[in-house]
Amino acid sequence: MIEYNLETAARVVQLALTPVFLLSGTATLLGVFAVRLARAGVRAQ
Repeated sequence: MIEYNLETAARVVQLALTPVFLLSGTATLLGVFAVRLARAGVRAQ
């Protein structure tokens, strides 16, 4: 029988959540850049 300890469970959760935070951070950064680019475009007119 396989034994699971707290360290193994923590590692699994860490590996499962890492892509979520990376994708949400990247999406937020792209959103900020898009807003800044739009504002710069409006000011240039």
